[in-house]
Amino acid sequence: MGVAVYQPVDEGRDFLFVDINPHVEMMDSVCRSDLVGRLVTEVFPGVEEFGLLDVMRRVWKTGKTEELPATEYRDERIHGWRVNRVYRTSNGYVVAVYEDVTERMEMERALQSSEGRYRHLTESSLDGIWEWDLQANQLYLSPKVEGTAGLSG
Repeated sequence: MGVAVYQPVDEGRDFLFVDINPHVEMMDSVCRSDLVGRLVTEVFPGVEEFGLLDVMRRVWKTGKTEELPATEYRDERIHGWRVNRVYRTSNGYVVAVYEDVTERMEMERALQSSEGRYRHLTESSLDGIWEWDLQANQLYLSPKVEGTAGLSG
């Protein structure tokens, strides 16, 4: 998990990096010494579009922890999916604990794409398709097979 600590500046319009853990350096290909003391909007120009800046502002104002679900971040340097949990510390800093879920999101997209192609194939095929799952003892019949066999479900 990446952990980044921020100090609000300009009444919470932006945030300065106070510290990061080594996982942030690896995950985002950055160096701690290059981040500390710099604005998050300067280092990660896509942070506003990503939605994290709004979450950080709300958390700083309300003190209520929020989660930014899996969202795609993109700038000219970095591209990937992140899940962020953001909270405020007692001294007013904002902390983001986040995870790179890019691999999981890419696998989910590939699975959805594959399922879509399979569905299109079975629905548009002139042939009937059937599948018997021996472990679950379930039979799948495409609409063509069901229609010709007079079976349902």
